[in-house]
Amino acid sequence: MLNRFASVINRISTLPRFLLMLTLTLIIVGGINLARLPWKLPTFMDVTHGLTILDMRFHYTAAEAYAAIEAYGPDGRTLYMHILWPLDVIIPLVAASMFAMAITLGWRSAAQSRPWLRYLGLLGVCAGLVDYCENIAITTLLVSYPAHLDGVATCAGYLTSTKHVLYASSFIAATVGGIRTFLEKRRMSAYLA
Repeated sequence: MLNRFASVINRISTLPRFLLMLTLTLIIVGGINLARLPWKLPTFMDVTHGLTILDMRFHYTAAEAYAAIEAYGPDGRTLYMHILWPLDVIIPLVAASMFAMAITLGWRSAAQSRPWLRYLGLLGVCAGLVDYCENIAITTLLVSYPAHLDGVATCAGYLTSTKHVLYASSFIAATVGGIRTFLEKRRMSAYLA
């Protein structure tokens, strides 16, 4: 199963596709965080008097999650759902694809001598999957409010932390792989010259 996923990621990982996913990621994330449209993060912060969404925190307990959900108020909770769906359906897909391709491209030549490196691109996929699980957990909290589902809230806090760690790890793996590939190509061109 992992071999099949790694093979698919390797097959679809081309520089033009990566650049397309990078561009889409930057446009979507930048638009959500900067644009003052009715369903964007700055609007949410205006409605909730400076509060941010749970997705943006590194970690939170069940009590902290419910304190935030209460503080959002009815308008903030409704707007949060509009930010989560459909925006957070698109973001994990685009970001996970971009990271999986970047990592695969950066480590492709090294994976020829060290086959375990071909699985490194799955790090981006895992980040996206955890992001989806986090979105489902937070949606459950918002939809079920005012009922308190402390187990789901605790799980959501850990999913949020895990998501941030996986995306950061993906960024590091992609950056190190890109630098490694750049230096390798530079050495080769100097050797051939």
